[in-house]
Order: sequence, then structure tokens, then C-alpha cells
Amino acid sequence: MTYAQYRFINIFQGIPYARAPTVFNNLRFKAPEDIGPRWDIDQAHWCADRYRDACPQELWHLQDKYYDPRNMSEDCLHLNIFAPNITDRPDNRNRDYAVLVFVHGNDFKWGDAVLYPGHILARKEVLVVTFNYRLGALGFLSTLDQYAPGNYGLMDIIKVLEFIQKYITLFRGDPDKVTLVGHDSGAAAIALLLLSPKAKYDNVVGKPLFHQAIMMSGSDLCEWATIEDVWNANAATYARDLGLAAGCGTTEQDLPTQYLVECLRGKSFDDIVNASASVYKRYGSLAGPFGPVVDGPNRILPDTPKNLRESGQFMKMKIISGVTTDEGAYLAENVTKGLPGVNMNFGLDPKVFRQILHAMVRERAAIRNIEETVDAIEFEYTYWAKPDNMSAVRQNLIDMWSDQVYGWCMDAMLKYHACDYSDSRNENCEPVYMYEFAHRSEYETLPFWMGIPHHKDVDYLFGHPFFNESLGNITGLIPEQWDWTYLDRNISEYVQDMWVNFTRYSNPTIDYSRNVTWWPFSMLNLSYIKITEFSYMDINFRQNHYAFWREFYPSISSLWPITTTPQPTPHPLVQYQYATWSLVGAALVAVFIVAALSITLWRRSKSETELY
Repeated sequence: MTYAQYRFINIFQGIPYARAPTVFNNLRFKAPEDIGPRWDIDQAHWCADRYRDACPQELWHLQDKYYDPRNMSEDCLHLNIFAPNITDRPDNRNRDYAVLVFVHGNDFKWGDAVLYPGHILARKEVLVVTFNYRLGALGFLSTLDQYAPGNYGLMDIIKVLEFIQKYITLFRGDPDKVTLVGHDSGAAAIALLLLSPKAKYDNVVGKPLFHQAIMMSGSDLCEWATIEDVWNANAATYARDLGLAAGCGTTEQDLPTQYLVECLRGKSFDDIVNASASVYKRYGSLAGPFGPVVDGPNRILPDTPKNLRESGQFMKMKIISGVTTDEGAYLAENVTKGLPGVNMNFGLDPKVFRQILHAMVRERAAIRNIEETVDAIEFEYTYWAKPDNMSAVRQNLIDMWSDQVYGWCMDAMLKYHACDYSDSRNENCEPVYMYEFAHRSEYETLPFWMGIPHHKDVDYLFGHPFFNESLGNITGLIPEQWDWTYLDRNISEYVQDMWVNFTRYSNPTIDYSRNVTWWPFSMLNLSYIKITEFSYMDINFRQNHYAFWREFYPSISSLWPITTTPQPTPHPLVQYQYATWSLVGAALVAVFIVAALSITLWRRSKSETELY
């Protein structure tokens, strides 16, 4: 395949990297196993000419993104390799290429490697790997014990990296130059692997399975990245809910986890997917119902991300992370859709904004002081020059979702990795980089008020502005738009160049590219690049708002204590009332007894008088 002179690539699709974790081989809800000895013999053959099935999920997510109906099955652990085949220069004929491995996102619930074709990116002389991994309950069900510890999807990613270390040289890839790139939950998964002792190829010498990371719109510190105990729910609660929905157990009596897992293993994957659709997140949680969990020592995630980072237990490596300008636009659209009298094209009424904040805070059922929390968020996200300006209120809603869901946790993660030159203990830190993607296409099909929402940077990374009808036929993708400008293609080329430069040279701007050098993000200057028509360096991206969510919000949104089974606690006033009425009752009884004795004595005295 070619896209420019001498830009040929070799494509290998649907290569299995682990045994199929199906109901038939008893590998469901277990760590993936090696594909077997057939990859280690010279006579091994595999027809790598097509994408294999998607992992089980609700397929309606893919219907508007792919021409042909996608099949799904548990035999889905396959990867795809897009390898440069450039022979116009002698130095290219025997070289090994740096490897860019992409981890798709979408809330650990849905996604497919077919949505991320590496055809265009691979022409930049980097070897691109995409793959499928287990999702939803099949990828992350956890009973928080040995019967279903969870994190199978993360184990799949590790198995891909092990496959790359063993075999990528056969495709002219360099196993010592592996960069993991992820978006959304894919970015969070990569960040979690930075914390995992299992993300090493050889635990004896401690050789990492990957060497650099790019995390786009996601981090391990985001509230949705891991399922932790929140008020009255945890991962085991969701496992029981799934069991009830799938016909394993009853509301009157829970099955022991061993039998619950055995019962779920006996169900078809369709039954599991359909039952998962009726399992909902508990109030008080942004995560779940199925996602990464703390599975304990000697497993994938030995402690919470915050605890591991506070104790310095994370891999130090060069990283890039960032967000789009309007990450929260889709969330703003979802929460206002269907509200009476609301048309986001004309802005948002401040009263409606406060109603949305109330709903958001009430959903966090563990929060005690709802009014104070709403007041604080409203104050933080009010344009005080013109507080009633409906366009400004609309933008503040987008910014609030952007900062809370994606921004502050990305920033917090970067600061754990960033160099602090005032601290002598920080001598061995690696440079890290931050970006804001701020380009909107002239032909963008979304409403103008949505700006540059979630995922737009990924579209430009994978070269959507270069898509044409022939590539659409090859990939089967349905792009969100077909019309692009020269500027769009220019920005796409720019993003690809920087991501590939980082993959190949560990520096996104190896030369003075387009009149800007992307300087590292450090605790000294908090610098970042703003990617737009005229890209430039800036500092202190949304630091005040990020500090609100990181420092102030936790202090005002005090929570009720977490208990496994909440017990009713009698109100002190009720206890006093019980005591008071008990005393009154005792006094009345005493009065009654005294009165009765008095009457008896009086009658006896009267009777004796009458006898004489």
C-alpha cells in the first residue's frame, strides 16, 4: 500500500497474541495464556489478511462508525501490525523501526481496533500496533478474592507487550523502543501499568515492557479510572448485581463467590453482555460498574493509584499527556439534552446551570453538605464580569466537566513525573510534556458551541483529514466528516510528526519545527504546547481550576463514612426523648401506686371509724 512516493507499508491483521479466553477452555475471568508453541517454530503460518472479531460488547456503539456489521466473540485477542516497507534509501533496508502501540479507550466498555487503522501513521517510519482486549464484565469482573480477582483487560495489554518483546523483530520492529499510546480509558490503563510491578518483561532484571508513554485525555488518578469502595458499593457488589441479572443467585440469598463465578462461566458471552447492560453504577461513584480494581500484592495493582504515587512506586519514563480544549462538550450535551426550554445553540440559563450542578452533586450520594458544595462549584465556574451571559454559562458548563472528569487528574499525574529542579532527590527524573489540542476544522459537523471536544486529537493522530474513498473502502470506517481543508491536513501532519518523533527519538520536536520547540513540563514552569494553526508554548494551563478539584473540592464535599452494610444510627434527640418519656412513665406509675395506697388506707380508716 502507498500514500506517497516510496511510502509503502506492510499490513498484518488479526494475529492472535493469546489463547481465546472462552467458556469452552475455562479461561474466562482468568489471566490470558500464551498462544502456544506454534509461534516458535519455523513452519508456523497464519493468514493475517483481515481483522478478527471484536471483543464482546454492546455493538450498537460501533454501528455508526463502521460500514459492515461487526462480529464479536471471546476469540478476540488479536493484534494488527502496520509496518513501514521503505526501500528508497539504503539505510532503510535493514533497519528496525520504533514501535507505537495504541490502546483504545471508551470507558473500558466498548471499542475495536478497526476504528484505529495505522495505514497513514505508519508511513512516518514507525511500526504501529493496534489490538483488542477484553472489555466490560468479561474484562474486569471482580469478586475481590481469588475466584475472580479482576483486571483481565489490563493483563491482556501486558500480554500484547510480551508478544512484542518476543516477536516484533520478525516485523522489523525494535523491542527496545516501544511507546504505549492510549486515549481515555486506554490512557488510564497505561498509567495504571506505570504503577504495576507486572508491567515488566523480566522481573529479575526489571526490564520494562515499554519505554515511553503518551496518555491522551486520561490518567490513573481520574475518579473513573479505578473502582474503589464508595459508600455502599464496590467491585464485588457489581459482581453480585451481574449474577442476579444473569440468573446466578437470588435477591433473597447471595451465592458464595466461588459458585457465582462458576455460574457466570457457564453463561454465553451474549448472556453476560446483556446482563451487564442492566448493572448500573451506584450513586457516589464515577467509576464502574466494571473497570480496573486494586487486586492486592503480587498482582496488577497492589494499592490505590494515589497511595502508590505518594510512595513513589511508579516507573520513571518520558511521557506526553494532554487534553483537548473542550473535553467536556459531549458531557454538557448529554446533561442538557431533553431539558425543557434549553437550546444550547443559544446558551444556557444560570438557573439551569445550578440545577445541573445540584443533580451532579446529588448523584454523589455520599456527599453530606450538598448546598455548600453546589455553591462552591457555581462560584468557581461563574464568569463574574457578566454572570448572566448565557454563552459564558454554557462554556463554564463545558469547562467544569472538562476539568473535573479529565483535566485535573491528568495534571496531577504529570506533576508526579515532572522534574523538580529545586529538589536534589529529583535528579534522575525524565522529561515529560503536556499539550492542549485546540484546532477545530472549518468543516466540523458538530455544533459550533461544542468547540474541540473529546477524541478530536485522536482523529488527527490517525490522519482522518487524509481519508479518501479508497481508504474508506480499505478500512471500512465511516469518518465523522469527509471534507477537510489544507490546514486540517497540516495540523494532522504536525501531530503525527511530534508523536512519531517522540516514539523514535524521545523528543517530540527534534528540530525547530514550525517555529516552535516543545519544552518539557516541569515544576519550575508548567509549560505546555497549544496545538493550533499557529502553535505556541504557554504556561500554567488551567492551574486555578485544577487546584479547585484537587485541593479544595475534597475538603468541602465531606462524605458519609463508608460501611459495607450501612446501619441505622439513632438520632441523639430520639434517645433523649426515649429517656424522658421513660422517666415520665415511671413517675406516673409511682403516682398511681401512691394514690391507690392512699385511697386504700383512707377507706380502711373510714370503715374502722363507722364500727365505733
